[in-house]
Amino acid sequence: MPFRPPPREALASVDMAEKASYESECRIVEGVVSPRNQSGWPRSADYDVHCFSLANWRFLDNALVGKEMTLLRPVPKSSGDEPRSENIFERFPAYSVQRFLVLLDRDHTRAILAEVLKSEDADGSLHRFSERLRTPVVVSTKHFGDCVMDPMTGLFETTAKWNRRNVKLSLGPDSDGGIAGAIQTAEALWDRQAAWKRQIDDFAVTKLMPLKNESWLDDGEPDVKAAEFKKRMKLQSVSVAADGEFSFWHADGDLFAGHAILVSGTLKNGPTDADIPG
Repeated sequence: MPFRPPPREALASVDMAEKASYESECRIVEGVVSPRNQSGWPRSADYDVHCFSLANWRFLDNALVGKEMTLLRPVPKSSGDEPRSENIFERFPAYSVQRFLVLLDRDHTRAILAEVLKSEDADGSLHRFSERLRTPVVVSTKHFGDCVMDPMTGLFETTAKWNRRNVKLSLGPDSDGGIAGAIQTAEALWDRQAAWKRQIDDFAVTKLMPLKNESWLDDGEPDVKAAEFKKRMKLQSVSVAADGEFSFWHADGDLFAGHAILVSGTLKNGPTDADIPG
């Protein structure tokens, strides 16, 4: 049977966000598809939801609003037996100019896609914005050199030496889009590398070594001791934020069958959590 999306009077039900409040009528918007990752998830027995965003947008014949909008699009369900006829993540490529009929929430940060319309950017402003969006954003720093924004994540990235080992450093933007706060967090960590390394390693041992020895030993493998645990975990990247939060990502050295070892916390409280995601 052909796919039938929810009727327009029920479009607001596509959004499961508790605080979302939607307008009563659909409106036409046009904008530039963000390069950030698109996602999808099951919503009901009748449809799934494709989620993506517009990096900037406008109402017809209006100026660009200067902020991002999240779009939720009902799509046919996918299963192993009956895959979708389209790849939903390829329908609206990053940086492309699109025009949609949407149901907007009241603060114009989210919308439900009702219909795809033919795109026309008569004055070229959206195409010019798309070109600017493709231009690399680089912030030069005193301690960490040039930090380049990854358009897929919005994080600024560089390489830095941590205890004589090159690692990737990712800096989360502040509320104003800059990274001054994240730089301060990184500088505080890097200024006391040896002390922070001891804290991170000791915390990982305390939280994860019992898990290794109780549930992750191969047949005949002896219990892993603290010194070996620390030696096998290898730091690969550090992520920091303006509020003092940090995450240290390690290769596990086959302690956990290839899962990452993640230790996170804050400058104020030190390491507060350890996990083996992935």
